[in-house]
Amino acid sequence: MGGQFAGADGAGKRCDVFVTAMRCGMKAVDLIHLELCYAPPFNAAKDQLNMAGFAIENIMTGKVKNCHWDIIDTLDNNCVTLLDVRTAKEHEAGSVPGFRHIPLHELRSRLDEIPKDKPVYVHCLSGLRSYVGCRILTGHGYDCYNISGGYYFYNCYKEANS
Repeated sequence: MGGQFAGADGAGKRCDVFVTAMRCGMKAVDLIHLELCYAPPFNAAKDQLNMAGFAIENIMTGKVKNCHWDIIDTLDNNCVTLLDVRTAKEHEAGSVPGFRHIPLHELRSRLDEIPKDKPVYVHCLSGLRSYVGCRILTGHGYDCYNISGGYYFYNCYKEANS
């Protein structure tokens, strides 16, 4: 297990907790079970470290399949469906060529627009809504991949490779 932390308030606390978990020999999925104090106006009952553990568990158990932007250019658009589940406003601000846009809140009512006979690769802005989209699609029998980091990472990837 290893990690990187960046941020303002709370980053140091999380880093300390994470290092303690490493020192105690915890596995990444054990982060789910950490009991950390919180104050409702400032944080959720489940800390970001808990959420990282949930994400790791979802990948390890196959609840969600992840991929990264570096494979997108290798995919044949005739063999896969590329899906953007961001809001209309986010999509208008910039989009990835070749991706079909269906906002997450419309996904269930527009499933008939997505072919079931090929894998679906889903992105949002950061990865949370694409995860939710993948869970919806998987529940309806689709073979689905969550693109880690979303549109934010796409821009980083594009800039690094231009």
